[in-house]
Amino acid sequence: MIRILIFLALFVASASAEKPHAVIICGTYHYSPQKTMPPFAAELERLGFRTTVISPNWDPEKDKRGLPSLEALETADVALFFVRFLKLEDAQLTHITKYLESGKPVVGFRTSTHAFKYPKGSPNFDLNHSFGRDALGTPYQIHLKGSTQIKFAPEANSHPILTGVPEGEWTSPGTLYLTKLQPGIKPLLIGTGKSGGNKTTTKSNSFGTHKIDPVMTDTVAWTWKNKWGGRTFTTSLGHVGDFAVPQSMRVMVNGLFWAAGQDVPDAKTEIKTFGGKPTKTPVTKPAAPAKKERRKKAPAKPTPKTTLEKNGLSDNTLVIFTSDNGGLAFRDGDWVLITGKGGGGFNSQKVGSHGFGGPAALKFAEQKNSDIANGRLKKDAPAAQLYNLSKDPSQSKNIILEHPEIAAKLRKRLAAIKAQKISRPPNP
Repeated sequence: MIRILIFLALFVASASAEKPHAVIICGTYHYSPQKTMPPFAAELERLGFRTTVISPNWDPEKDKRGLPSLEALETADVALFFVRFLKLEDAQLTHITKYLESGKPVVGFRTSTHAFKYPKGSPNFDLNHSFGRDALGTPYQIHLKGSTQIKFAPEANSHPILTGVPEGEWTSPGTLYLTKLQPGIKPLLIGTGKSGGNKTTTKSNSFGTHKIDPVMTDTVAWTWKNKWGGRTFTTSLGHVGDFAVPQSMRVMVNGLFWAAGQDVPDAKTEIKTFGGKPTKTPVTKPAAPAKKERRKKAPAKPTPKTTLEKNGLSDNTLVIFTSDNGGLAFRDGDWVLITGKGGGGFNSQKVGSHGFGGPAALKFAEQKNSDIANGRLKKDAPAAQLYNLSKDPSQSKNIILEHPEIAAKLRKRLAAIKAQKISRPPNP
């Protein structure tokens, strides 16, 4: 079955109906879930889920358009929330409310304990505190500074979510969140962080007044049965760097499996990390540092594999990318069609223009493109672009005039997908 992904709008990776369906909601740009959740979903797909990632091409925390496509929750077997300070209209909020009240499984990452920020006087004002408390197991309190040292909670090492996680401390680059855990919580991980000061102080915010010690320890991950009976896994992990730490990544993956009522991957199953170099930990042997040496300018490296390619999802996959910078890019297998002039997807005409792209950017990066000469778009450049990524991963030669039949086929498929109105363009 063809998978259709609308980047910056709605990610849908569909598979057979037998696989459990995880709906992942990106409701903020804080901690960049719009960047981490698509590859996280790809890893879930590799391990046996089908996923829908709701991630509009605007920050739902700050944009009145909020979160479209929440009706996907109607078919969800588990919902993962990575949200913060939302003020959704009732038409969108009702999808979340209905899901919670159904008693289906819930997973919350990082900022989701403070999912809403309705103004005083709003009929939804209580959600500012009650969502974290009732759905996830704690209302938000306050956070400390710097990184957090993580270890197993007492008597938690036999829990399925910790399968494949070696005992011993490791580091999360995220700050420690303080909690106010509800009755029935079962702690899995605890973390220790610092306030950045040398004395005990008192700090107040909209969530209350809090005693802050120089060093504090609190629960970082837990399981629970929430107010509506939903199987719940919540963690304050979710910093961008956590997805590069093997222990943290496995806990987050296992937590979603457990919440969905699925057997977690066994300890021998590889859980792939992404997003950067893992933090060094006592239980993970760090790689030897690379030797520094002076060398002449190296030739351009080939384009690295995409997340789809790394996870074996590139076959029979259509990739559509839209932005406010210009044309539409459409990929089918090795072929990519760009519906506009430019240079391999760049479209700005000079340094300093929005996005810093186009001929000037190619010249700056010392890259070549057949439609560009001396940092300028050629007058006879075709109105669109076509590239074969298996033979030309850097998109250096526009071959649309050589393969008009392939371009026509891609245009036809693109038009059919656009006609389905899967996503809406942003307002001007």
